Amino acid sequence: MEVVKNRNFGWMHSWPVIVLAFIFFWPVGILLLITRLTKDRKTSMVAGKGLSILGYILVALYSLFFIMVLVGEFPGEELFVLLAFGVLLLLPGVLLVRFGRKLVKQSAVFKKYLNLIINHRMSSIEEIATSMQKDIGSVRKDIESMIDKNFLPNAFIDQNLYIRVPSVEQQVAVEDQPHSSQPSKVTRNVTCNGCGANNIIIEGETTECEYCGASL
Repeated sequence: MEVVKNRNFGWMHSWPVIVLAFIFFWPVGILLLITRLTKDRKTSMVAGKGLSILGYILVALYSLFFIMVLVGEFPGEELFVLLAFGVLLLLPGVLLVRFGRKLVKQSAVFKKYLNLIINHRMSSIEEIATSMQKDIGSVRKDIESMIDKNFLPNAFIDQNLYIRVPSVEQQVAVEDQPHSSQPSKVTRNVTCNGCGANNIIIEGETTECEYCGASL
C-alpha cells in the first residue's frame, strides 16, 4: 500500500526555523507554528491540547503581571508594561487557546469520519450524514476539507455523492480475490493510534499511517 507523505512546507515553516523563532522572538514562532499546523496532518491530530495548555500558561503569566501593575510594582510605567506584556503574553496566549481548541475539535470530528469511511467502509455521503447527525452539505464540506488536508489521499466525491477512497477500494479488491491469487507477503491490520483508522501493512515493515502520517 502506498503511503502518502506529509506536504513539503518550505524552509519558512520547517521545524528548525520555528524553533529558532521561538528562541529569538517567540510570538513569531507561534505564528509560524500555527501556520504549519493548519496543513500538517500528523501534528494537527495530537497538538491541540498542548497548544491550549501553553496558551493558558501565557494568559496566567499576563494576569500575574497585571496584578503586579495594580499593586504598583511598575510605578510610572503601567501603560507601557500592560501593552508590552499584552503583545508578548496575552495576545499569543488567547490565540493559542482558540487554535488549540479548534484543533481538538477538528481531530475528534476527523477521527469519526475516518472510522466511518475507512473502518466501516461507508461511502454514501447521505449515510455518513445520518451517522454524524449532520446535514449533507456540512458533511460534504467536512470531507472536502479532509481531502484537501490529505487525510483521505487521492479521494474524491463523485456526482452521486459517494466518497471514493482508492486505498479502501484496493483493499476490497484484494479481499475479493480467490485465496490462491492473493499476494504471498504476509499482511496484518493495524489500527493507528493517531487517528484510529485501520491500515493494512506488510508484516515486519515499519511504515506510516496512510491517513494521518503517524508511525505504525
